[in-house]
Amino acid sequence: MSKKGTPYEQVVADICRSFDDVSDVAQGDWIEGPDGRRDRDVSFTGLVGGVRYSVLIECKDFNPQSTGKVGIGFVGELDSKRHDLNIDFPIICSNAGFTAPAIHKARRVGIGTIAALRMGDERIQYEVRDTVYTRKITVPAESIRAEAELTSPGPQPPPNYNLFEATFSGCSLSNWFIHRIAMVLVANPIVNGRLRCGHKFLTPLVFATAFGDIEVAELNLTFSFSGAWCRHEVTIDATNGFYDWVRKRTRHAPGKTTQFQIRNLDVHAGTFVNRPPDYILAKAPPLAPGESDMRLLMIHIAVPTGPTPPLDEHLIPADRNLILEGLDQSHYTSTPGYVHPK
Repeated sequence: MSKKGTPYEQVVADICRSFDDVSDVAQGDWIEGPDGRRDRDVSFTGLVGGVRYSVLIECKDFNPQSTGKVGIGFVGELDSKRHDLNIDFPIICSNAGFTAPAIHKARRVGIGTIAALRMGDERIQYEVRDTVYTRKITVPAESIRAEAELTSPGPQPPPNYNLFEATFSGCSLSNWFIHRIAMVLVANPIVNGRLRCGHKFLTPLVFATAFGDIEVAELNLTFSFSGAWCRHEVTIDATNGFYDWVRKRTRHAPGKTTQFQIRNLDVHAGTFVNRPPDYILAKAPPLAPGESDMRLLMIHIAVPTGPTPPLDEHLIPADRNLILEGLDQSHYTSTPGYVHPK
């Protein structure tokens, strides 16, 4: 037996059908549970790494102004239904958002919290409006220092030699320093402090300098940075996909015309905050195919003068990892009075 369902349920089912790893999408059917029939707004079978799993999506087409956000009670109800129907991944879909207690419980019990995105589809009555946090960071060029651990014996650089002048494979090391610093700042939700990052090579590399070639076993890079967190109220939309309220990411269905929008965002403005919520600081998994992240970053740093030397591939596995562990909490806190250069 099936039910017609709301237009919102229908568009959620249509979005699900557009993903390549989804099959057996059903909308508005009923299934027998241990205590009688239970309805399923949208359900489908997914496939990840050759393993099939069942998904149930409860659709809440709430009015943000009158009905408000989805509360914790709905999360509890779906948690009960997922056990009755033996569902692998239960999800609630609402463009109105979720209360803080609902988000907290959903994270704790493993229930997804998403919104439907489909530009121009009249079945979606309410746009997704959410709070996102941006980082603005400055890295002074004079704060960047690089030290080389040389193999011995071999030519030694003169006192106070600047490694920015050395090259590898014909490319300036300074470009790699800038590249590496930017990648570290992207990978870690930090805005303030001074870091020292070691980079050990699988085998010593030969760098060219004005006084001759040097053989380097390890590069140590030190730099200071200051910055701030800013809060923004934005509107999020896409041609075809979902928005994850917890992970602050969108996932787009494959297609040549896929578009993604963040409206009402002025990256040069925003409300200064000392520190964002803890979930913003949590370690984020790598982006999956088709995903976009809302955690935006502006870095004021020297501009590379040419191509980046291919040093990453020569690093030992531990030093290829960009995630920094055990940092002091001050690194995550905005610099008082910070102003980002324009």
